Parts: sequence; structure tokens; C-alpha cells
Amino acid sequence: MLKIAVVVYEFPVISETFVLNHINALAEAGHNVTVFSLFPASSINKHHFLRSIGHLPYKIVYGERVPASKTARFKRCLQLLIRNTKSVKTLNVFKFGKEASSLYLFFKAQVFANASSFDIIHCHFGNVGNEVQKIRNLGLVSGKLVVSFHGYEFLKEEVLKRNGHYQELFTHCEGVVANSTFTLERLKNLGCPPGKLVTIPVIPNTSLFQNFAPKMEVRSAFKLLTVARLVEKKGITYALEAISILKKNYGVTLQYDVIGKGDLLPELQDIINRQGLQDEVKLHGAKTQEEVAGFFSEADLFLLPSIVDRKGDTETQGLVLIEVQLMRIPVVSTTAGGISDSVRHNQTGLLEEEKNPHALAEAIHKFYVDPDLRKKFGDAGEKFVLENFNAKLLTDKMIAFYQQLL
Repeated sequence: MLKIAVVVYEFPVISETFVLNHINALAEAGHNVTVFSLFPASSINKHHFLRSIGHLPYKIVYGERVPASKTARFKRCLQLLIRNTKSVKTLNVFKFGKEASSLYLFFKAQVFANASSFDIIHCHFGNVGNEVQKIRNLGLVSGKLVVSFHGYEFLKEEVLKRNGHYQELFTHCEGVVANSTFTLERLKNLGCPPGKLVTIPVIPNTSLFQNFAPKMEVRSAFKLLTVARLVEKKGITYALEAISILKKNYGVTLQYDVIGKGDLLPELQDIINRQGLQDEVKLHGAKTQEEVAGFFSEADLFLLPSIVDRKGDTETQGLVLIEVQLMRIPVVSTTAGGISDSVRHNQTGLLEEEKNPHALAEAIHKFYVDPDLRKKFGDAGEKFVLENFNAKLLTDKMIAFYQQLL
């Protein structure tokens, strides 16, 4: 049994189900897991979400919220120093600069005030790992440091710059986990030593989605589904163009449900109105995992038209693609980012070039007119996920990586 610390900025975050799945899988495998949230959960909804989980087979330790005013921050710093004198090391302005003078590193370190040593300290997201390696190097917590990279933290230039392109992290950590071959190559290009790298996809919630059987009955409308944040990199504008093409050029009758929230909601609704797609497309907003699984159970086809956005951000794995294939639903997506790791082109789905609504429309139409093709791809998708993304397989890979580092 390993003693494992899992470190995140906040816990839980509803959109980060992969973190919960990782923690639960480690605990269920019999390991001693403690979750360290550098800061308290930041909303009532998150507290409600945490309470709804019920009994937890692991411990959660929350850090200190940073007071807004400098005066309150300094006063609280003095109070905490009395209890945790070791954390005075984080106040070295010559070593840590503004991060020390602002007291932010000091407050982040407080989560480890009562922590002992661990076999493994596993951080989710590179920027979290970058903070923890500084705290560990000061002797405030000990253990082999492993960092999982997921997406924005290495794709967005401003985040890369803020973290020194992770050069210190790559030097001091023992292991780095990439969620896809796309992520692996990007991290190599950033300078991560190949010997520290391993590719292990994040774990889908297979038990939840297997409890929902895909629909069997025949319906008048073909049901197309997207579950995604309404942001540029998800490419929803191209999906709406494809729906318009299907309606005008192919004369199809379909219902397109979009689940998710984001800054592009008003723009997408405007496109729907201008294109006269109100009868075909509905934006549902955010839904719980259980509600999303219900939409999956009604869908004929899943669409994720992801792109590389103007800032270079894109899909690194596409967890939702794995979950939907588990329910025997074929996929239409793109070749952007790491999607080709999660969907087998011409076997479990069709992957088209990004930003090409005509190609998307043609791919959707192939499934629309051929129920046998939908079944063939759907069955292959379930088999693909069970063989390559089941929780035990991925957890065993992670534990083997831990053992290698130890």
C-alpha cells in the first residue's frame, strides 16, 4: 500500500471529473490517499457537491484562503507563522520575488502545515506542480513528485510564461504524466526529459455511463449531441454551420442538443436565430453527470467539432469522447490535438479536418442514413474503451509508474 498525496488548486471542481476518478481509483485499489486542496472550495455549489458524494475513502485537507486586503493578509500570515514556523522559508523575496512578497506562496504552503512524508505527491496540472515543487524543495513536504498535464497549462502562452515554461518543475520532479501522445510530444518540445515522461489517459467514469443503456426504440428525429464548454476551441460554430448545410442541402430531420455553458452562449444563440435553426438546435446549458448520461442514452450520434483556437488551445484527450463510446454511440469529431488517441477513425467514429463544416455535414449524413453503420461503430467504440480506458488498467499503469519512481 502506497501513501499518496493528490494535490489540486481546489477540490472538488465539478468539471474536473477526471481528478475525482483518479482519486477514487487509487483509494479503491487500497492505497492511503490524502487530497490536498491548496485553497478552499470557492462556491456553495462545490460544497454541496462534496456533501453529495457521501462517505469518502480518503482524507481531504484544505489550505488557507488568501485575504483580499494586504493588511488582512499580513495579519493572517503572522497568526499562521506561530503555528507553522517552517513556512517562513516561503517569504524569501530574493529567491521567490513577488510570489513571496505578495504572500501567495506562503498561503499555498499552509495546506501542508500538518503533513508528513508521502511515497508519492501527485499534482494535477502543471501550474500546481510548479508551486508544489517549490514548497517541497523548502522541506515543507516530502515524497516523489509526479505531475499530470491536462491542457491549458501548457497550451496557453500566458500560463507558460507565468510558470517559466516549467523548466524548474521538469528539473526537480521525478515523473510527468501526459494524457495523450499529443500532450507527450508538446511536453518533450518544452524540454521535459523523455525519461521522466509516461502517457496515461485520464480515467472515465465507466460505472456511471454503463448504467445507462443506449436508446433502442425508433424515433422520428435523428438525435445529435454535443457536450462541451461553449468556448472557441470546441468549434461549436462549425457544428451549427454543418447543421444548416444538412437542413438546406440534405433535407434531414434532426434534433441537435448542446450541453454546456460558456462565454460563446449569446453568439451561438444568435447564429441559431439567424440561420433559422430554432427547431433543430437547443442549447441546454450545464447539466450534472447523471443528466448528461441521460442525454447520452437518447443520442444517435455524438459530435465534437474541436479546433485549435486563436491562442493555440485545443483538445488534449477528449474525455467525453471516451465516455460516449462506452455507451455504444458513434462519434464525429476532428483531428485536432489528441483526439485521435480517443477515437479510432473509420472504426469507432469519423475524424474530419478541423474548421470544415461541409466535411462534418457529410460525416453526420453517413450515420444519418445508415443505422447499421451506427451500430457497427457503436459496438466497436464500446469494445475500444473497455480494452484501453478501463479504470483498473489505467490505475495499474499509474501504480506501476509510481513503483518505478520509488
